Amino acid sequence: PSEKEVNVLCFWAHGNYKNTWSIIFDQLYFQHENRISFSNYCPILIFNKGFLRNCLVKLFLDTANIEEIRLGARMGVVTGVTTNPSLAAKEGIGRADSYRAAVQEISDLIDGPISVEVVSQDAAGMIAEGREIAEWIPTPWVKIPSTMDGYEAISELSKDGINCNQTLCFSVNQAILGAQAGSTVVSPFVGRLDDIGQEGMNLVSDIVSVFRSFDIKTLVMAASIRNSLHCLLAAKAGADIATIPYGVLTQMVQHPLTDAGLARFLEDWRIVSEG
Repeated sequence: PSEKEVNVLCFWAHGNYKNTWSIIFDQLYFQHENRISFSNYCPILIFNKGFLRNCLVKLFLDTANIEEIRLGARMGVVTGVTTNPSLAAKEGIGRADSYRAAVQEISDLIDGPISVEVVSQDAAGMIAEGREIAEWIPTPWVKIPSTMDGYEAISELSKDGINCNQTLCFSVNQAILGAQAGSTVVSPFVGRLDDIGQEGMNLVSDIVSVFRSFDIKTLVMAASIRNSLHCLLAAKAGADIATIPYGVLTQMVQHPLTDAGLARFLEDWRIVSEG
């Protein structure tokens, strides 16, 4: 690539610390993919523009609670919402009309993708539901399970230009199938894999690696997030999105040294102002 076509993103790694990279960003504009390694000390990587989508993990809220979404939106850090039948049921939503009303209210609060899950198990039912959901709000992502019928539904809906969130993904093979079928985003479930003694975040990392290797455009959304450490690990793994409960969002804010520092500042100010 010519000098005008690329700016270089350099990573410095040394000896046994190759996985602990200090990063220096130049202008974020890349057109070619290449790897030039001068030594173990300074590999230079030039990625295509698709890599830019992963420079900062986006945060979605995984909830159907309107108040939680309202509070998250006020922070200015939430860019989407994911829902499912279990989350809807938790809020007392059990009918299609009430689910639709809740989703539309969420859409009024969040200017970004809202994932709404189908409840049909057969492809024809999923397709019909998906087309209906796509009419509810301006930015729907229809959640479709990682099943035989699900892939058929994803294929048909994506042909209609409907964005699909492939949910309940527990393997790289399932993610590959979803990407081939036309998924907009694939959602590996981290916490549920952890629950059965596997390292769920490894799946996120593996999917990201495969998708980047073959320039697959399907986004990777880390789901079933249980704590703030999961958020950090999702970012390190290269996930495009982490969808998190509201409680985890508040965990990300909190740090005891922040609280202690603020208390100290206020106490110092009180002493001076009263003196």
